Amino acid sequence: YIYSSLLIIPLVIVARFISVGLPVALLRFKNTYSPHTIKILTWGGLRGGISVALVLSLPAGPYREPLIAATYAVVLFSILVQGLTVGRVAALANKAES
Repeated sequence: YIYSSLLIIPLVIVARFISVGLPVALLRFKNTYSPHTIKILTWGGLRGGISVALVLSLPAGPYREPLIAATYAVVLFSILVQGLTVGRVAALANKAES
């Protein structure tokens, strides 16, 4: 479960990048955004209780345990790494913009 969990974390971040990047890119025709908007929204997309509740509600089966492990890994990474560094990412983006 450790290897699958470590593999899923970057996959979730890439999926978040795509799900944020496409709408923001399309909306740039109508609105103005900071050049680092997509980066900050991607990194700041924290996951938590709802993800855990959804995976715990899955019926018993062969995929339940790996999904629980991967979900907990993503949530822990999201809270501990992304949550604690999102301020620095925003500060660096703001500094780069100046």
